[in-house]
This record gives sequence, C-alpha cells and structure tokens, in this order.
Amino acid sequence: VLTLGGDELAVLDADASWTLKEIQLHLFKWIETPTTSLRFLHGSSELAPGVLLVEAGVSDGSQLVVLRIPSLTVITTSHDGTAKIWDVDTGKCVRSFECSEDYDIEVVSASFSPDGACVVTTSADGSASIWSTETGLCLRTLECQGDVLSAMMSPDGTQVLVATRDPIEGSTAAASATSAGVLQGHTASVNSAAFSKDGAFVLTTSEDGTARMWDSTSGDCLHILRGHQAYVLSADLSLDKTLVVTASDDHTAKVWCAQTGACLHTLCGHQGYVLSAVFSAAGALVLTGSGDHTARIWNASTGACLHSLGRHKDVVLSAVFSPSGVQAATASWERVARIWCVETGQCLHTLRGHTSDVLSAVFSQDGAQVVTASFDGTACLWSTSTVVLRGHEDRLSSAAFGQTGSIAEGMR
Repeated sequence: VLTLGGDELAVLDADASWTLKEIQLHLFKWIETPTTSLRFLHGSSELAPGVLLVEAGVSDGSQLVVLRIPSLTVITTSHDGTAKIWDVDTGKCVRSFECSEDYDIEVVSASFSPDGACVVTTSADGSASIWSTETGLCLRTLECQGDVLSAMMSPDGTQVLVATRDPIEGSTAAASATSAGVLQGHTASVNSAAFSKDGAFVLTTSEDGTARMWDSTSGDCLHILRGHQAYVLSADLSLDKTLVVTASDDHTAKVWCAQTGACLHTLCGHQGYVLSAVFSAAGALVLTGSGDHTARIWNASTGACLHSLGRHKDVVLSAVFSPSGVQAATASWERVARIWCVETGQCLHTLRGHTSDVLSAVFSQDGAQVVTASFDGTACLWSTSTVVLRGHEDRLSSAAFGQTGSIAEGMR
C-alpha cells in the first residue's frame, strides 16, 4: 500500500476473498488515522465496497494507492459567545472559539476562508475577528462601529467584507490586511453585504429601499438598483454575473441586469415580506422565501412563477438550492426544515427533531447532506441518519458547512 507520492505505507498479506472492509481493518494496525476516511486506488480504478479483491483485478504483488479524504466540517455560532467547528463524521466539536468574554454577547456569523485555514466571526459587541482553525488562536480583531451584521472573506483570501449598521449612514465597511475602506452611499441601515463568487463585486442591500453593486477593488459604486417600495433584505448575483436578484419587504423580488442596473422582472405573488432570493447554480431559476409561509421557484428569464412550496405553517426564514439545482431546502419557525424537488415542487422530506425555530438549512457542497441551525441550541446533520451537534449553551445563530469532503489529498 503506497501513498500518492510513492512512499510505502504497509505490506499486507491479503486473501483473494478480502474486500475493502478487510483492507481497512488490517491497514488500521499500520497507520494512525480512521481508515473510513481513506480511498484506495488500484491502477486508475477505486476499490468499491463489497467487491472482492480478485474481482477488482488485485493479485499477488499488486500495489494500492491510498488517498485521504479530508473530513467534512460544520461551523456554528451561538448566543453563548462562541463559535464551534464540528467533525461531520463523528459529530464531535474539534475547535471552539471564545469570541466574547461576556456570555450574553451573541456571535452573529462565522465563515471559513477559501483555503479553510481561517475562520471569520462577527459578534454583537461590534467586533469581527479572524481565527486560526489549526490553533484556535485569534489572529486579528477588526474593531467596527455600530452593529455588525456579517463578515466574509473574499474568494482570494485577501479581503474581509464586514457589513455594519454604523454612524456613517448605513455604510458597509470593507477591511483587508493591507487597507481599509468604506462603501458609502446608502442613506439608511445596511441589511446585507456579500462578495460575488469571483470576488470582483460586492452586493449590498439597505433599508433605504435600494441595493448597490460595487467594484471590490476600487470601491466605486457601479449601479444603484432602485424600484422596491420598502426595505431590501437580500441580494444575489448569478454565477455568470449577468443578473442580480433582490428580495424586499414590499412582498416582491426583482431581477436586474447586472451590466446596466435595469430592472428586468418583478416577481409578484408572495403575500408577505420576501426574506431571501437566490439563483440556482445555472442561473436559470430563482428561489424565494417569505413571511407568508411559502417559498417559490421562478423562471429567471421570464419572471414566471413555476412552483409555490406552500406546506410550511410559519415564516420561511431561509431557502436555498442544492449545488446541482435538483433540490431545494427551506427552514421555518415551525421547527422543521423541508427538502423539495425543484422540477415538480413536491416536498420530498420533512426534517423533524428540533424543539425550537429552525433558522437555516444548508446543503453540503456535494449535496449529500443538510445542516440545520435552531434556537434550541443545536445543529443537526441530515442524510441517511441524523447527527445532533450538542455543546452550545444557548440558542444558535447560524450553521454552515466548511471544506468539502470530496477533495482528495495524498496520505502523509
């Protein structure tokens, strides 16, 4: 058994009737790592569970190459003043960040850097911090004015975008390791701020009834998206950067041309405020979640409503597509999350188990799992079985997946 680099890990006296299970059991005596996180290659083919070695073409003198699959992680934030990283395979907390010495100070948000080496957290005390995921130490604290809503690192890892409701009227503060700037222009509080997928742009939404698109390098405002009759609560940019969708307290969502800032479609039909609006990965569909207890799927090109996902009994707090766009997940104050078929609009699964409001439901990057965050102080992982992540001492604020488990690296 060899590493990807060609180093010998072990020599196994295997029987032709062995399967992957026996390989894993015997290799565990040689290496100090859970063998269930390993993948074994014979030539260019991966050994599949249940297949005999002889059936896979393995014979005396054959060489197997072993790859380690990094564990999938989840990060959660809580009103108990901490953020925590959890191992999905074991359900155990592997790192806890003491973001505030005051138990009553909520940790509002947390996100990983693109390479997974750092975590960015924001707290209700007006601070944003960057932490080492390896050591748990705070690398830097960004002091911000006013209420901090969120923070995220740019895709290239060079900047941190912090959304604040500060005395500079509704501005969005953008800070990086080398410079700091303020995206100033909104005339009321900012509700959200996010980088585009490639980091070239920033989208902000505000209680002034507008969304704005900014150049992340120069800080210039490229477009002011005017037309909503109430607060704009969220915004999303399509992956090809041609369309923007906004969600508003005026019961509508709007689709805009990202090049000109012109409104292309107003998505009408919700009977309550629209909390969120997101594009599918292909950009062909829009998913909205609303205070009217429904989520809706829309055609982004025509503005037509394709499906109303209407089985929730309370406010839909979040609605997201799976990475493939085949399914959608919604979370609600009714203490459940639901999984939906995008093509038919049918509810596939109702995720029950939380004892309080479910704030969010998010797919893993391979779409195989969903993590939910709840006011009951737990996060739950859902797939073929349910894993409850317990350890916070107060209600949760958020939960999100970290690095994907589909990236293989050589054993070392």
